[in-house]
Amino acid sequence: MVHLLSSCFQTCTSPSRRVANIYGCDEATAAALVPAEGNAAAPFFFLVFRDGASYKIYGEGLGDKVSTEAAMEDLKSLPGEALAELMLEAQAPKR
Repeated sequence: MVHLLSSCFQTCTSPSRRVANIYGCDEATAAALVPAEGNAAAPFFFLVFRDGASYKIYGEGLGDKVSTEAAMEDLKSLPGEALAELMLEAQAPKR
């Protein structure tokens, strides 16, 4: 999934090179993506969640408009299988 996030958050200048932090819930039905510090899309968050048989994507924040709009379009272009994978990854314990 990291390669998908890299395409969604291309403008990262963070020393850690982390493009986004991913947070999820125990049920793997939602994921929050927060661009890493130094990313032009920050401060912003994207919320991906199941809505019946489909997925909804919501975003809010004060990050660079060009960057956040590009990331939103990239997220919206992902197939349902990729969004489901993202939610499972978000649910996994962090190391």
